Amino acid sequence: MSQKILYYTLIVVLLFSLFSCTSYKKVTYLREAVHDEDFQLTAAYEIYKIQKKDILYIQIVSLSEEVNNLFNVNNGKILSTYNEQYLYLHSFSVNDSGYVVLPIIGEVKVLDLSIEEAHKAIQLQADQFLKDASVIVKLLSFKISILGEVNNPGHFNVYQNHINIMEALSIAGDIGDYGNKQNVLLIRHHANSTKTYRLDLTDKQLITSEFIYLLPNDVIYVEPLKAKAFRQNAPNISIVLTSISTIILVLNFILK
Repeated sequence: MSQKILYYTLIVVLLFSLFSCTSYKKVTYLREAVHDEDFQLTAAYEIYKIQKKDILYIQIVSLSEEVNNLFNVNNGKILSTYNEQYLYLHSFSVNDSGYVVLPIIGEVKVLDLSIEEAHKAIQLQADQFLKDASVIVKLLSFKISILGEVNNPGHFNVYQNHINIMEALSIAGDIGDYGNKQNVLLIRHHANSTKTYRLDLTDKQLITSEFIYLLPNDVIYVEPLKAKAFRQNAPNISIVLTSISTIILVLNFILK
């Protein structure tokens, strides 16, 4: 009788070990595309349109030192080398009417324009007031949040015009060993609503989908695999199984 119980206990342990393992298919990004030499990226990123309360980094460089001082021109210093406080203090917010108010050249409407279109609009107005002016426009409110089973979760600033989900996850230290790549939640804020989408990062079709590129204020949540729960509970289960085995051995000894 005791041998049968020990046998069944061993079976339970083996099954537990199998369930706690993670398959190759669940941990490989774009698994079919990895081995497909002819597969190409065809998705076009969505061009972001400036919204109210967006923060723009704007510099107007001219031959006038006075103008340069107004816009804190710093000899072409790379944008990402500034700290967040400096960028905030030396940037411009889009007001509720859709305008940015700039020194010397005044109000410029940028609502619903792309960054490139906003650059052209500001450049056009700057040319009316300044000679040989050069305009720089960057979106500072391009921020994304990456949460859940990643190695470095957090809130990240993006200092480029577009970023895909793989690049974003690399910033967060990649998905951890127990992150579910097949059911990643994307939370996206639209003008009048917030929508959620489920993404399978192991499917090569993701490359051609509209969700491969992220937009400002996107939130990515990586859920844990069930294997994580098994692994976390392993010590408790091990204690229970050990206790059962001990009790069986003691009873077997007493009954003999």
